[in-house]
Amino acid sequence: MMRRTLFLRRVTRSWTKDAIGKSTAHFPDSVRVDPMEGRTAANSPKEGRVWSMDDAQVPGRRRAPRHIEWATQKVRVWAKLARIDIAAGALLLVQPCYWGASLAVTQALVWEGADPVVLFAPFIPVHLLVLFAAGAFFARSAGCIINDMWDRDIDRMVERTRTRPLASGAIGMKEASGLLVTFLGFAFVIALNLSPVALVSALAM
Repeated sequence: MMRRTLFLRRVTRSWTKDAIGKSTAHFPDSVRVDPMEGRTAANSPKEGRVWSMDDAQVPGRRRAPRHIEWATQKVRVWAKLARIDIAAGALLLVQPCYWGASLAVTQALVWEGADPVVLFAPFIPVHLLVLFAAGAFFARSAGCIINDMWDRDIDRMVERTRTRPLASGAIGMKEASGLLVTFLGFAFVIALNLSPVALVSALAM
């Protein structure tokens, strides 16, 4: 409320009880609706689902078929045994292969009298890129399986390695041997795609 002064006339009026009553007469109490009064468990805005970070069965969640759960668990154990989630070993194995292949290609370009500018950008054929990457993956995975098979008794006594599949008993020796033969078979098939000179050189080393 602004008081009347000499140079300022009163331009506002005080809100009396009668004025407030008249203004709220357009909105009677019968029309006022609380939005939470009609809420039930079916239309509640709160999240009704239950989230879980573990593999335990949550009530109300649809369960996968047993064969799907069995296959998923087996794949997880095999991946842990072959260290598929750790790519450092495969990278260390494939880098010398790429380096040697680039040197061989560069030497071939030199003997063929290629442009010297090309020698600053040695390249590797695409099929060798794929073969070396796949071979490094299978060979390194086979090496990890052999390591766990030999050290399974020692791994059980070490805190860091007692959770490995063979040390914890999640997988048996027969199953690990079958997986080892599979990885070695794939690596051998990839090695057969190399030239005889490269294969003999690799075996000699």
